[in-house]
Amino acid sequence: MGASQAMGSASQMEERYFLQKVKLGQGSFGTVYRAVDRKSEELVAIKQLDKRALPQRGIGRQQVNKEIAILRTCAHVNVTELHGAYEDANCIYLALEYCDGGDFADKVKDRSTLGLTLGIPSVNGGSS
Repeated sequence: MGASQAMGSASQMEERYFLQKVKLGQGSFGTVYRAVDRKSEELVAIKQLDKRALPQRGIGRQQVNKEIAILRTCAHVNVTELHGAYEDANCIYLALEYCDGGDFADKVKDRSTLGLTLGIPSVNGGSS
């Protein structure tokens, strides 16, 4: 069974998750929203991928399916957990573990600023 066959419908996603109007981020492929799992009441992130934008960025459906398959099999503390994948005619939705506190770029910026303040050597070997 392929990854696309294992995806639920958008209506199944809406039954499982309450999508809040809180946008967590936006990128080239789509938008990430905060949602609540109706069963566990835990926060999740819903990544909405615009199917029309993917080919324009050189991403094929097979690559998306491969990423979903990898996320489904990968269970590690440093990898965001995939709770489910859903789709409708226009979008693919990934229900992901909610990670509070900003995105990776924010964390790198915070560490760089902290390093400058404390005199910690930077990645390129220099110091502040």
